[in-house]
Amino acid sequence: MRLGPEGPVLIEIAARLPGGPFQLGYLKYKVINLTREIIHVWLGEKSRFVKSRACHVLQKAVFPRTAGTIRIASGDAPCSVAGDESVWDFKLFARDGEQALTYPEIPRPLYYYALEAATAHEFEAMSEQIESSVVIELEYPQRAQETVDDRAF
Repeated sequence: MRLGPEGPVLIEIAARLPGGPFQLGYLKYKVINLTREIIHVWLGEKSRFVKSRACHVLQKAVFPRTAGTIRIASGDAPCSVAGDESVWDFKLFARDGEQALTYPEIPRPLYYYALEAATAHEFEAMSEQIESSVVIELEYPQRAQETVDDRAF
């Protein structure tokens, strides 16, 4: 479904809810109860969508850009540690000595956080603060010196 001016609109017959913690993000900040709304869509009922307040919400999993071995992994969400409820979730998944994988392997996030803010400026500042507080260093495997045999071309 997609959200239109009249509420959720069915755009595929196999419409399903997003996975992971995304429904919690919507429900926590009372923007929309996705589970209730998709049931209305499936039953052909009029949506009872009511947007309760405007805010910026981010739920972000940060993945490694390059494969390697994690050597240092530390960090926390400074806002949530200080008792600010704007950051409602932070998890550091990276562990020292583990392998950080990238596509085509199945990568695991290095860390995840969820936050909300009243303004776009505050939202961006909080996101930058969280990401700059996390320290993850990767050790990359030594690559064998590649040689090119001109005769092969």
